[in-house]
Amino acid sequence: NFFYDNLKVFLLEISELYQMPVKICKHPKNESNHPFYKTFEISKNSTDKEIYGSKIVIFTLSSAILNAVLLKKSIINLRSSYLGDYLSNIGRQYVQQLGLVSFDIDSVNRLDKNELDNKLKESIKNYSTYINKKLLADGNISPNQKIASILEQEFYNLGFNL
Repeated sequence: NFFYDNLKVFLLEISELYQMPVKICKHPKNESNHPFYKTFEISKNSTDKEIYGSKIVIFTLSSAILNAVLLKKSIINLRSSYLGDYLSNIGRQYVQQLGLVSFDIDSVNRLDKNELDNKLKESIKNYSTYINKKLLADGNISPNQKIASILEQEFYNLGFNL
């Protein structure tokens, strides 16, 4: 599969460039045993936990990327014609709205660490605006605080004192 071949080349280059291992967080429903997965460590932790401990988060498409945004992590999006139009369009929306660094893995990418570091730092500057406009529905109240507040109010309405 060309997608996995191209992905492997890119991830190995990133690993070498940053002198760090690559950990793969497979979707829980992904049961693929493609040889690609033997090249890298497959995390047994949740994606959220891996994002928290990572320096760089690389994704094709996942709403889990929003956790990386909230944590202000460096994020790289990967594009490929093998993902199809639908998935590519969703990934493109994240790239456009967040100003993310994005690479087409179907093409040869010459990576320069200093240049990539600068682009990653620049993209992080866009996260606050996105967080405030898209992720914090009630100003400075985080989604977790909002959920807790709603639950507390509902329990109160049912006669429970918390």
